[in-house]
Amino acid sequence: MTGRFKATSSVRQVLSSLLRSYTHDRLTEILDQLGLHQGEGSKAQRVKAALENLSNEKLCDVAESYLRVHYDWQLEETVFLEREKIEGGCISQITRRQITRCFDDLDQGLSGELPLIDFLDADWPLRGGLEEIEEAFGFQSSGIKAEIERHVIRNDDWSVEQLLEELGAIGGSSKRFQRMIQRTLHPEARNGPEVQKLIESIRLLLERDNYTIEESGVISGYPIFEIIRKTNPKVGGRPKNIIFAAVGPKPEIGFADAINNDIILLSNASNCLVYDRPIPAKGLLWEDLIEWWKAENPAEADADLRKSLGKRLRDSLQSEGERNFFNNYFRSMRSLFGASLPALIPQVYLHYDPATAKSLLERRQGKRLPRQRMDFLLLLSNHRRVVIEIDGKQHFATDDGLASLEKYAEMVSADRQLSLSGYELYRFGANEVCGAGSQSKISGFLTKLLKA
Repeated sequence: MTGRFKATSSVRQVLSSLLRSYTHDRLTEILDQLGLHQGEGSKAQRVKAALENLSNEKLCDVAESYLRVHYDWQLEETVFLEREKIEGGCISQITRRQITRCFDDLDQGLSGELPLIDFLDADWPLRGGLEEIEEAFGFQSSGIKAEIERHVIRNDDWSVEQLLEELGAIGGSSKRFQRMIQRTLHPEARNGPEVQKLIESIRLLLERDNYTIEESGVISGYPIFEIIRKTNPKVGGRPKNIIFAAVGPKPEIGFADAINNDIILLSNASNCLVYDRPIPAKGLLWEDLIEWWKAENPAEADADLRKSLGKRLRDSLQSEGERNFFNNYFRSMRSLFGASLPALIPQVYLHYDPATAKSLLERRQGKRLPRQRMDFLLLLSNHRRVVIEIDGKQHFATDDGLASLEKYAEMVSADRQLSLSGYELYRFGANEVCGAGSQSKISGFLTKLLKA
């Protein structure tokens, strides 16, 4: 790796060094927060005992939990690089160099309307350490910040490629380079006519490494873009409306604007919820759902929003198995993911026959759309759509309790179609998610699923 900022150690080494810097009492608190073993002896012995049996993947999980509270650039970059080794796939140095050249002829340069040092400091610690002290006392600094000011801001004799080479962005983690490009495409940096042309140029280059740029939201009428890895190209389109938390009779739905795909609930509006915001490339998080719920209920106090949304979602659950799975999801995953916890969305309409579906489809054509609702849906990063079904006997038996090959065949046929459409489908028997051992089974499954 080239550049001033580089990760030269392993996740284990960097995390060990950080943990050893605390007092014994503070170390005890942090190890407890991270769910790590509390050993005895010196700080070095305690840290070694806490980390020595952890795999590289588990070390990354622990380091990410640490970073949510205690930010450290070196640890973050080391985790980024280790994740790329584990998961594979990154934006190559060849592609990065070619992307940097897209900015050379732009009047606004890399940072657009933002001050260059402020822009770069968001991903590289330009203002830290001795350089800041030297400048405070009027000494000439030889640090990277001073060189950027001399070679880019005052004299303009570094190209964007050379600037990013000096920082380490060309040979560093793909994640950090990706974040920087997203920020330079953000409306706060640039929102003029050059944006779309720039995006198209970068998108063509990213395609070579199986990445792309997609719109993930809107701010003040301007689109926000994210770079995503195309790990699952089978799912077509982007989610536009999520109709979920269904209770009672099916609502009647119409289009307020068919061109924009804006829907309106014509009757039984209180029987379901409709999430109609753009789904970002990172997927739909619980925090996103809270923000949407807050906009839907502006008079409600912030302290009550999470409780009221949780209650509304639980009201839609139809069985003990579904309720147990939902409760265990938050109980076991919240500590691992914090604000990055994906939203577990219950009772989501996949197919939606209109109110007259039964009379029109079944009576006239003798057919209907199977599996109109999913028990749970997760919209994860990189277009992953995960369906979780909790199966009671109604999935394979008639109303009188007799096993039905016809019902079973219909279910597995619908499963195949869902999988061919790019959805991941996981089924649990109701007895698996209730009673003794269910909590560990659910948390074990979810940990592997969400870390995949």
